[in-house]
Amino acid sequence: MPEPEIDINGDEVWRNANGQYHRTDGHPAVVGPNDGYRAWYKNGKLHRLDGPAVIRGMEFHRREYWYINGKQIKPIPDIILELSKRLDDNEV
Repeated sequence: MPEPEIDINGDEVWRNANGQYHRTDGHPAVVGPNDGYRAWYKNGKLHRLDGPAVIRGMEFHRREYWYINGKQIKPIPDIILELSKRLDDNEV
């Protein structure tokens, strides 16, 4: 896994060979320095199957935004997340 770079906002960012935000190890591709901002990207598009793709703020001020392949969706109930993980692991 390549090392992150620090962008002009002070965020740690991971990029693919094309320079797009990208990380596939389950951790966010963009991490804010002190405000709780985290964003999961795949090939430049906000994307996460096992939780929100964007988390802003912390504790009582936390906001979550869900995306799949760059398209915003409604939050996914936990039971669907569990089934999705099982399908990925061929357990179902």
